[in-house]
Amino acid sequence: TLFKNSQWVFIANIFGFVLAFFRSVILARGLGVEIFGVYTLVINFASTVLEVFNLNVGTAIIKFGVAYKTNGREDKLFALVKGCANASLIGFGVAVVVVGVMLQFMYSSFFNFPGLEWYTIFYSVALAISMFAIILSSSLLRLFFKFKINAVVSMIMDVAELALVMLAIYAYPGDLKMFFLSVIISKLFNGIVSLFFVLWEVKGKFRQHLNASVELLKEQSLEIKSFVITNSVSGTLKTFINKGDVLILGAIGTPAMIGFYSIAKKLAFSILAVTDPLMTAIFPQLSKLIAEKKYTETKLMLRKITGLFLVPGAVAITVIYFLREWIIVKVFGSEYLPAPEHFFFL
Repeated sequence: TLFKNSQWVFIANIFGFVLAFFRSVILARGLGVEIFGVYTLVINFASTVLEVFNLNVGTAIIKFGVAYKTNGREDKLFALVKGCANASLIGFGVAVVVVGVMLQFMYSSFFNFPGLEWYTIFYSVALAISMFAIILSSSLLRLFFKFKINAVVSMIMDVAELALVMLAIYAYPGDLKMFFLSVIISKLFNGIVSLFFVLWEVKGKFRQHLNASVELLKEQSLEIKSFVITNSVSGTLKTFINKGDVLILGAIGTPAMIGFYSIAKKLAFSILAVTDPLMTAIFPQLSKLIAEKKYTETKLMLRKITGLFLVPGAVAITVIYFLREWIIVKVFGSEYLPAPEHFFFL
């Protein structure tokens, strides 16, 4: 069941990985080490602040929503979605304001490229809309195991985003501001279209419960709030671990150092293209099995998935160790020669 539910996510992820990899090569070669480093720092700065305030409500929607769905309480499920969506929107609104305030006082500490303040703020707005769409899709569509349409839309949006970015790079070579403008437009368009299709996909499920009030969750409100806060803190720590390294390099290093490190990290983390689909499908499946008290099946699923990735993981590490320098130079060019060691360790 898990593999069946994740097959469309797997297809979309592999497709997205190929395009993202192709895009990273174009960016690295087209922008050069220095400008690529500045670009990476800006998007990491904005996304880190937004991750702090996004509350990770998608996980709460799945955790509590599975129980409501199992018990036939779609009214409570919609009330949960409504409450979480409102909290998420407020969080993102606060995050964009915080980005603006931090840029006002800390811009020179991180960025040595002048005039990117407003581009960073507008990128934060576009990213907030995109992240909000991802939260709803990763919770509602996973909750109802509806992945196909979202996967197709995701692939189309990936192509459109890549095309716009390529156009900006080749029409305005070396112009970071025009490149950022294309990134903002593509991210905004991606978020709006994705959000529309998510709502269209689940509209039939909640049509009769549109007036459901969050008061229906009064008995569990404390438990839900406690879970959201705890999970948000955990997500924030994970964000600092995953993206804080680039921010530290931005504060103490140079854009070139960020460029080398980011290329190595992007290439090393590409293995997640294989594991992400199962990670996307496993949480609702796990929640469903636990709600149905199928503990034996839960143990079996976890054991099989763990064993499944041990062998290819070991093979991948071995290949990367011996071919790390050749891979970096062949793909990204000789100017990224300092990156292979980072690539292997990451």
